Amino acid sequence: MAKIDDSLNVTINIRWLVQLVGLIGAMVTAWFTLKSDISELKMNYSAIDKRLMVIENSRNAELEEINKSLLQKMFKKEK
Repeated sequence: MAKIDDSLNVTINIRWLVQLVGLIGAMVTAWFTLKSDISELKMNYSAIDKRLMVIENSRNAELEEINKSLLQKMFKKEK
């Protein structure tokens, strides 16, 4: 039976240690790259949303004018 005491010996292969450090480094790099990409996409989304709102407001104004002219034509014919 194994002797139980307060000394603990941990051994790890150097190759495994290097692989573990490499894996952790790759995961950390991937995390920060992902966060950076997400924040960049949020900024791009905001810019596109602002431009789209301008186009949408312009189109709504055009449609209102078209509706007004159609209503005027419709009421003129009825008289």
